[in-house]
Amino acid sequence: TLTLQVPTGAIVVLQGQPTSVDGQTRVFRTRSLPAGQTWKGYTVEVQHQQDGQTVSFRHTIDLVGGQSHRLTIPAPAPAIVRNR
Repeated sequence: TLTLQVPTGAIVVLQGQPTSVDGQTRVFRTRSLPAGQTWKGYTVEVQHQQDGQTVSFRHTIDLVGGQSHRLTIPAPAPAIVRNR
């Protein structure tokens, strides 16, 4: 099981495949990874909009069958505009 905490409206791509799940907490399960087996170099990509720009994060993790994995992509702090 892979649980992702992502910013609202984020696009999540796992191993090059776009996902259709939405929300800030997203849970993915694979049935093709037997318990104890490792999927090395599993790629998680997250994109979201901030101040009109696309912000991208790319993480590579090792998934282990039968274990739970959690990854948090924090929402960026809002830009602060000062008037002088």
